[in-house]
Amino acid sequence: MSSAQLSSIPVVGGGSSGGISAAEIRISPIESEAEIAEGFELVAEAFGRQARDAIWTGLNPGWDERAPGSARADGEGVVEVDGGGGAPRGGGGGGGGGAGGGGSGGESAGGRARCLARLVDRWRARTFDRHGNPNTVFLKATVPATVPGSSNGSGSSGGRSNGSGSGSGSRETIAGLAIWVQASFVPGYGDPPAGDLGATDLEALHPGNEREQRFLAQCYRSLVARRVDVVRAKQRAFLAATGAARGGAAGVVVDDAVAAAAAAAAAAVAGVVVAPSVMVLDLCAVHPAYQRRGIASRLVRWGLEEARRRGSGSALEAITEASVMGRSVYERLGFRPVAEIEYEVDEEFQARDRPSNLFMRTGDGAGVGAGTGAGTGAGVGVGAGAGPG
Repeated sequence: MSSAQLSSIPVVGGGSSGGISAAEIRISPIESEAEIAEGFELVAEAFGRQARDAIWTGLNPGWDERAPGSARADGEGVVEVDGGGGAPRGGGGGGGGGAGGGGSGGESAGGRARCLARLVDRWRARTFDRHGNPNTVFLKATVPATVPGSSNGSGSSGGRSNGSGSGSGSRETIAGLAIWVQASFVPGYGDPPAGDLGATDLEALHPGNEREQRFLAQCYRSLVARRVDVVRAKQRAFLAATGAARGGAAGVVVDDAVAAAAAAAAAAVAGVVVAPSVMVLDLCAVHPAYQRRGIASRLVRWGLEEARRRGSGSALEAITEASVMGRSVYERLGFRPVAEIEYEVDEEFQARDRPSNLFMRTGDGAGVGAGTGAGTGAGVGVGAGAGPG
């Protein structure tokens, strides 16, 4: 399925919630840098201002530094959020909140623009799997720009034309943002998950601050360790199955997309179906004016349905690192708890706040797409506290 085809996929949602009907919530991939910029406003308000997420603010120094005369998307209320993700390539990462958050805040002029530029770079650098599916999907939830009973401080969220005409309901705003990643260590099946921040220039983020660089690197490595382990296990199972199907050793080496495709074809002929990929929910945030309306659960369910579409005979497994407030939501949608994330950091960092995150997974297709999840601030990834449903 091509990237263009993705945008036309309908998202199933039931009923209406909080003054917004299911038909008014539109879920589709982000299509422009302008939409990335609008989405970044949500993430910055969520992870930076409300959650004070230690890892996110550390990886996005200057996130609250704006050009003179520019306005915040929302200066009031509690932001509905969970998730993080995308940290190594600059845009979505984060974990934990509170004291010791690290980062330089608004100290570097133009910091917010640089943070946005890194997120745009990640969006531009998307790769595709062997079927033409984008390995990373930046997903937006749009709603009519003015919603009865809600306000972002001005009575309207601004918005843009949706091409449906003029007058009431003719403009829309991005109310939620999610990032889904197809991850795999087998070429052609997804992006390999980064187990550390080696791809991030920490010196550029925190010049001369070796201590802050170490803190961020250690927290991130601990946070994604189980994610990497699961994807490695999928790779081993795939190699074992395809090696046996080809009459070779279980440890057959598959080091390029052509070899991987040949191995998969041989396995399919033999009736062996082993998916070497998972779908990772890397980020999910909802604007505070649009909480409790089913937006976050729709963003999550889109990814679970996509996991079903991309699977061969069964859904790809979905995984995430869930905050305390997001866990019940994910359980309703088919995720199951595995273990609390344990942060392995140096003694000098033991007093610094680190987020409580629970590694969760759906199992190999079990429960994927289940549940109705009527609206929460839930999301996953490198997580912060979610708003209530």
